[in-house]
Amino acid sequence: MAAAAHLDGVPGGAGRNGSRVNIQPQDESGLLDLDAVLGAPEPGTVVYCCGPEALVAAMKQRCQSWLADALHVEHFSGFSYLRWVMPGRGG
Repeated sequence: MAAAAHLDGVPGGAGRNGSRVNIQPQDESGLLDLDAVLGAPEPGTVVYCCGPEALVAAMKQRCQSWLADALHVEHFSGFSYLRWVMPGRGG
């Protein structure tokens, strides 16, 4: 995790004893064992997931039996170049 940016700003001290934040870089830990990380759904449990589409899809599949509002995801995507042409200016 030495190369991970902004870990000092993570509330609860990511990865420290007692932290509720779980950061596991794939290059250090391999693929996440979602069953081990998530366990069984409990009332009031909320999961926040951001990352590449494969991770988000796996998390959605794993949490599909959980309450509808238990999983919150944020998608990463590549940059799409959109050429903007102003009306009357050609292009």
